Amino acid sequence: MWRANIKTGDYHDNVNGKMYFKWLTEKLIPNLPPRTVVVIDNASYHNVQVDKCPTSKNTKSEMQDWLIQKNIAFSSSSPKVELYELIRQHKPAHIRYHIDEIMREHVHDILRLPPYHPILNAIELIWADVKNWVAAHNVTFNLHDVERLVNQKFETITETDWKKICENVKKMEEKFIRVQSQLEDTIESFVIDLGAESSEEDNSDFSEDDFEDGNLSGIEELI
Repeated sequence: MWRANIKTGDYHDNVNGKMYFKWLTEKLIPNLPPRTVVVIDNASYHNVQVDKCPTSKNTKSEMQDWLIQKNIAFSSSSPKVELYELIRQHKPAHIRYHIDEIMREHVHDILRLPPYHPILNAIELIWADVKNWVAAHNVTFNLHDVERLVNQKFETITETDWKKICENVKKMEEKFIRVQSQLEDTIESFVIDLGAESSEEDNSDFSEDDFEDGNLSGIEELI
């Protein structure tokens, strides 16, 4: 636990890749049992890449060097835009994260949660319990007392508590899997094919004047 020194309202802004790596190697890994799976979210400091793939801002020669290193065939006459499209196609297979490789060296694994799925992160439920308890017992509004209360609450969290929360997360995951096909069918029903050509009859209500004047024919105010 440490005090935030950047007052943006988001504690994530107080952490960077270097700081997280220091905590990972000095605090977390030495205290992990063998062959542990560490669940993490998609915070930027979790995803510092090794040998990062070129972006559209890289030079043509840098893109070519990356493709050569990855044994990806390309034409020397290809323009930069084609090289970048080739990189984008192959990028997923070559993304490597710094902390994944460090954990692998210590025979541990990293499991990344889907983006924006805090309900699948057991630690979020622990934090909610801790914050609610501290808020209910914080009568002095003194930072030192808040730190004492946080530590006091953490000491009461047992392995059994963790097990219950993890089981609850697994149930939520199973629920998502069960309804996945229903969600996909629902989403498909809202998909509009923008590539399809409209017939002349479909466009009969529109004119060039409508677009130039900022009007959209066929859309009327509800009375």
